[in-house]
Amino acid sequence: MASEARPLRLVHTSDVHLGAYSASPRGREEPRGRRLEAGFEAVIDLAIGAHADVLLIAGDFFDHARIGPEVAEFAAAQINRFPGETVILPGNHDPIGRHGPYERHDLEALAPRLRLVREPEGEFLDFPALDLAVWGRAITVDVLERPSPRPRPAAATAPGTSPSRTAIPSPRTRSWSAPCGSRRRTWPRARSGSTSPSATGTCTAT
Repeated sequence: MASEARPLRLVHTSDVHLGAYSASPRGREEPRGRRLEAGFEAVIDLAIGAHADVLLIAGDFFDHARIGPEVAEFAAAQINRFPGETVILPGNHDPIGRHGPYERHDLEALAPRLRLVREPEGEFLDFPALDLAVWGRAITVDVLERPSPRPRPAAATAPGTSPSRTAIPSPRTRSWSAPCGSRRRTWPRARSGSTSPSATGTCTAT
């Protein structure tokens, strides 16, 4: 008889945008930037207070690739306050690849319990102690440099299924799985025929 899955608690956030105003004359003392940092501190406090096993950050943890070492050190210090595992899914503001923030700063070395999703085609990160597999699809610099795709008609799906879930593989070795993904969208620009790439991050535990 199959064993019953252990209880698992996840905290999910996205669009933290650390470093958004660090290039201003006031640097990290810029009030708007401090509010972003305070928001992430509150997320860590919540995860600690909830006794969460995993913190999932789905897209745009950093606002841009040019963050300074002080922003990376702040991020790592906050992640290190959380005693569980942390997973970051890079988004369109902080993509994986050359000149990206994760190439400029080794966040995994600064925060040993942090795992980064790096594969644009998707990959599993395995956490045997939690009986958990996290699947993610990262946004990379190469993806952002491609021409924006033309919108296509939505494909028909069977009743009760979701187009976004049909391509996500299912792990067969873990009781818990958490698929995460940043979707690249195109938004029409005002007074222009061009489009602007954006992304949204989602996670679902099963």
